[in-house]
Amino acid sequence: MGRYKKQEYRATVVEGEASGLRYRLEDGRDFRSLSSAGSAVMGGGIACNGWRFWSVADGGEMSPPKTARKSGRRRAKKGLFERLPDKEGLPEGMARYFCGACMDGWTLT
Repeated sequence: MGRYKKQEYRATVVEGEASGLRYRLEDGRDFRSLSSAGSAVMGGGIACNGWRFWSVADGGEMSPPKTARKSGRRRAKKGLFERLPDKEGLPEGMARYFCGACMDGWTLT
């Protein structure tokens, strides 16, 4: 959920075809980042910090994932949403994901 000029907007996390996760606005447009989705809501051409613009539906705040430091070297950042390894009992064509912001998991087809 995001607010701009006293209007509320919603984006849904969806799995794109071979391109990973996408953020889909209510009008059906898909974006590869929270920032580009927020910029589109504001009319395009306006820079947007997606982590500040969007919040989770229950009113909680989102924050970018923290990177661990080891021996002075940075580890590669993981995205906010991660695909979990396939497990037994999961129907064909379904994938499990985990959200680092709300610490919840879900299954997508």
